[in-house]
Amino acid sequence: MWKHVLVAASFDQAWATTNPVTGLAGAAPPVLADIDQAGAVAVTLASHLTEASGDAGPALAGGMAISLAAGSVAASRDGVSGVLNLTVSDPASFLSQGSLNKIALEAWLTTKLTDAPQASVEVTIPTPPTTTLAPATAAPTEAGNLTATNVTVTAPPPSGDPVAALVSTTFVVTLPPGKTEISTRLGNVAPADILAAVASQLPVGLVTGATVAMTASTTNVAGSLRLDTSDTTAVESVANQGHIRTAIAALAHVFVGDVGAITITSADATPIVAEPVPGESVGASVENSRRLTAGAVNAAFTIAVPGLRAQGWQKDCSLQKIVLAPSADAANQFSTLDVAGTAVDATPASCGAEAPSRTSVEAWSWDATGHTCSLSNLAGLTGATFSSTAITSVVQNSCGSCPSTLEDPALWPGVDASASHTAFGVGAMQPVNLQCWPKNSNFDLMPCGHVVVEEYSVGGAWAGRCNNLDATTVAAVAADTTTGVVGSAGVDTTQALCQASCEADPFCTVWQWSSTTSNASDAQCYRGSGNQCWSAAIGHAAIETLVASQRIQHGEVHVIKDNLVNAVLANLQQQFGEHIGASVPSLNTSDAQKEACRKICHSNIMCSYWQSFF
Repeated sequence: MWKHVLVAASFDQAWATTNPVTGLAGAAPPVLADIDQAGAVAVTLASHLTEASGDAGPALAGGMAISLAAGSVAASRDGVSGVLNLTVSDPASFLSQGSLNKIALEAWLTTKLTDAPQASVEVTIPTPPTTTLAPATAAPTEAGNLTATNVTVTAPPPSGDPVAALVSTTFVVTLPPGKTEISTRLGNVAPADILAAVASQLPVGLVTGATVAMTASTTNVAGSLRLDTSDTTAVESVANQGHIRTAIAALAHVFVGDVGAITITSADATPIVAEPVPGESVGASVENSRRLTAGAVNAAFTIAVPGLRAQGWQKDCSLQKIVLAPSADAANQFSTLDVAGTAVDATPASCGAEAPSRTSVEAWSWDATGHTCSLSNLAGLTGATFSSTAITSVVQNSCGSCPSTLEDPALWPGVDASASHTAFGVGAMQPVNLQCWPKNSNFDLMPCGHVVVEEYSVGGAWAGRCNNLDATTVAAVAADTTTGVVGSAGVDTTQALCQASCEADPFCTVWQWSSTTSNASDAQCYRGSGNQCWSAAIGHAAIETLVASQRIQHGEVHVIKDNLVNAVLANLQQQFGEHIGASVPSLNTSDAQKEACRKICHSNIMCSYWQSFF
């Protein structure tokens, strides 16, 4: 038995406008500095920290007194880095509650950075000392122009009141890639390295040479790969275009979702032969007997700057499509909020703002049905249920930093909920589903890009015939008032629109263009969470003709703990039986089943855990 546990978390920086839960409009993305402006950001931050010296500083755990002494700031490879020298009234307590104070310092530093989200700020707090540490000198920096100071952390005396002391903390502000940086980096890559990056993504021998040329662009990074290939048609295939995007992302050090669609054209006089159509039996290029056409192609690409990782974010601890169990305390149930003497419907923002003001409230739920807001404690999460129109969150920032890490992996899972929370640090808690996914001011999920993890092909390993999909092709509309003719509004009326709508919806994991008849021209769009793709569900709509299907993973996944083999999780939904390999040859090994199970969970943003038995 092999076990894997994860907490799904996407990028901690991105932007969007809406999602299916609230449907509310979001704010415009902020204008952010990138690495090209690192020097200017360092100078600005240094001046702000100098002005802040001696102020009350951030609100630390336990209301601890603090003041800011001299520090340093400098432009770095990734953005801006520096040192904060803090005078704290109780250094031992400050260090022992490092996970909470880390969040407080990051939030405070963000107030000094008008052009960077909190997610880009990483503060490092030293581990609690057992003896007096030797003085450490922070080097003066040209960009920061601050005075260096000896920093000493002194252990508290065995008895008596704590003695205030200087504590040195370091920080890094990661700035997104800039146009100049990306263009320069790509333009300087040696042809051998370009070839290696592309060849590693494509079938062996398909590409024998590769160079890159950058082109001028006022809005993004633009360029073109020239590829010498043994088969120009194969390079042009949809799957290989995706592989080329991955290679470009690796060469540019950017997220693959920020690399736009690839446009392939011939680089010589020989035109590219059309890609064969499945089932063709006549012509120069057919499915089983196609002539290889050697030559060279140009693969034009663009890279968005700033990309999805850089366009702003809002950290919270909210769960989408989950509603708390009803609270027994009537005082914590309300459906309207009084604003200036007028009762108004609750919004996600007003519900979240109300929760911290109520005694003992640790979590809240907002449901679009009736615009109701309910408050409860963390125990309410135990009985939480699915609701397609609800948002639930623990009180802001109480769920810990994003992404979370185990301070002691051996302690998780614990003997009870409290022990499991403690494994993530003093005062922290086990991450909740989607807490780290970036959201806008209305708690809507921001798009984080996507990758195709499985794709249907005739005779391929993935069946592509999934259950739990909804038909989305046509929505009926009222009769025309002039003609009286009943019409229909087109929704996902083509295969391309079906694919695009799934790619734009973080909750969509599978899209399928198929027909319940033998006629492919009757095909329509089905999309949804896509489970049980190798077996039919009770009451399913039989698909007779499958034209195209993909499983999509939105964003990225941060794995908290891997290979947990000493426990079995309850309340998981079976995706395929243990003996599936008898009927599905591609799943007849332990490794194949583990990989299939992993893909199913990673592609579903509502999935936090998966396990595979063989």
